[in-house]
Amino acid sequence: MKKQMLMVREFNAMFGIKEAPHPTLPAPEIHNLRWRLIDEEAQELRESVNLVQYLDAVCDLLYVVHGAALVAGFSAQQVEDAFAEVHRSNMSKLWSADEIGCIPGGCFSSHAGDGRYIVRRNDGKVIKSPSYSPANLQPIIR
Repeated sequence: MKKQMLMVREFNAMFGIKEAPHPTLPAPEIHNLRWRLIDEEAQELRESVNLVQYLDAVCDLLYVVHGAALVAGFSAQQVEDAFAEVHRSNMSKLWSADEIGCIPGGCFSSHAGDGRYIVRRNDGKVIKSPSYSPANLQPIIR
């Protein structure tokens, strides 16, 4: 991830895109531009009809998301640490054998191994377990 952010930083420097010196919410016009760029690339992913287009859209999404992090003043290390914390949090969505008895209506489960279960809504979205632990990003921002 750090290597990719360095490449986006090179792009930003070459094209005069200012990066904040420390984490801060970008000005509204920059925030809106970043949102529009991400939305445009997400639309390209949605409209992909072959593997080349799909991979190009995925890479373009990563590029503009890394750019959003940089203009907000986040370092590559902060993004990497935050990603690891979000991953930890996402993995806490697994349900224990004890928790599986309280599955919400309209949901189904599958065994994930290690006595843990994945619970999904009928549309496939993963449901957080009762022991879900949200990501703690505040220490990374400091």
